[in-house]
Amino acid sequence: MQELLACLPPQKACRELVSTYFSSFASLFHILHDPTFQRQYSYFLEDPHSMPLAWIALLYSLLATAILALPPDSELLSDLSRKKTPLEMSAELTQRYRDMAVRCLEADHYLWNHSVTTLQALVILIYGINHSHGQTWTLIGLAHHLALGIGCHVDPKTLGLGAVESEERRRCWAGLMMLYTNQNTALGHIAMPHTALYATSRPPADANDEDIGANGPRPTQMRRKATQMTYLLLKFRLYDLCAEICDGVLRKKTPNVDVVREIDKVLQEERRSWEARLLEAADTGPMPVHHSAHLNILYSYSNHLTLLLHQRQALDPSFDPATAQWARNRCLEGAKHLLEVHAALNEAPELSPFRWYGRGLGSFHAFHAATLLTHLLRIQFAQEETSDCVNLLKRCLRRFESLAEYSAVCTKALPVLQALVHSLPAQAEETRLSGPKETSQQPHSLSAMLPRQGQPYQALPTYHGQAHNAMHDTTCYDLNALLWRSPPQQWLTPANLPWADWTDAAHNHMMPILG
Repeated sequence: MQELLACLPPQKACRELVSTYFSSFASLFHILHDPTFQRQYSYFLEDPHSMPLAWIALLYSLLATAILALPPDSELLSDLSRKKTPLEMSAELTQRYRDMAVRCLEADHYLWNHSVTTLQALVILIYGINHSHGQTWTLIGLAHHLALGIGCHVDPKTLGLGAVESEERRRCWAGLMMLYTNQNTALGHIAMPHTALYATSRPPADANDEDIGANGPRPTQMRRKATQMTYLLLKFRLYDLCAEICDGVLRKKTPNVDVVREIDKVLQEERRSWEARLLEAADTGPMPVHHSAHLNILYSYSNHLTLLLHQRQALDPSFDPATAQWARNRCLEGAKHLLEVHAALNEAPELSPFRWYGRGLGSFHAFHAATLLTHLLRIQFAQEETSDCVNLLKRCLRRFESLAEYSAVCTKALPVLQALVHSLPAQAEETRLSGPKETSQQPHSLSAMLPRQGQPYQALPTYHGQAHNAMHDTTCYDLNALLWRSPPQQWLTPANLPWADWTDAAHNHMMPILG
């Protein structure tokens, strides 16, 4: 036990990291019952050796995830790590605490001695990995089997559990299903929605922690206002919608335009529903910071889904002109709004606790928007529209330049974005859309399931015989041609994008400009 506790940071640093987790991550992935954890943390401070190993694993999972939210100039990074750059410090500390979480679970014999706390530790661990490394399929499978083992898929009422523990179980199951859906979509297993997994447990209550009494969540007259659980429930619906886009549009050789229009309609309805919930509080006072962050992140992800939904129709000249123009307008609107949201997430002082999202997945979505927007500028738009787009792209480039030292996504995307922005004057003068020129073994320990720093991502599965690395034809090394020929599903996650192809294309694209 002492050896496992010895790797914790000093008490002051530990407090700060726990506080960081709850101010930056907890509201986006509200798995824990905050009052329960804070009470347990007080017990831990009084007598660390009295805490269960599963709870120590949970603490390490929180610390590993909280590291991702630290700004690059945080003294905690330099105090706890001896690496040279902020990105290296963050990677080392995150890996250190993830490894310790796993060691605690293994010491607790998690395979036959597991509880809700074990599952909480794993689910939060997976969530953090999704926002840094990418692939977590084996861990999700393990967590799913443990969840079944303790009956998280069963309605807690049948187990005679208290209200708080019942909600903890529902939250764990909902969080796990969200991770399952997201990972399935990213890996191309889009015929396996989470609803295919049998469960009688209903979704977690849309309630604040303080409203969960001995007899369950208390009814409130303010139910329409957002709660601590509202964001997770709304995001869950967007993940399901992403799976529907993949299955109903991206998977098809020729998407049905009626299906595209129907999904677009549902997406707009979802947006109106969360605006009604999250903006209602602003009518009676300032919007809470975390709700403002929730709204911006929902906008970012929904605009990303808009681009995925319409990109093929917008770029493929085989679609009829009316459909293509409608798709281009939807992409233009979505890309512009996405870049505006990216600016807010990375520049608004009040949103600083959520910068980790802006420089991570938010930057990947912004990169997608920027590449598509530069291609759309080849179509004839009004001069004012073109000028607005160019300004948005130049601002985006400046953000990526400032974020590159602490963002792996921005580091990879920066050369491409520089090439795109530097070629904007020539592209903006073009007046028509044109196509490209013709010219393992199963691991036996929990430790083995953790992705390592620098570990390559799993390849994207083949869609209709078109493999993930099908871009290696030398005639493709032009940025516009690369975008035009790229399957939209490559933009699902950073792990799916062939970064080397984009970097090579950016280098070749820049050569005549620099020459």
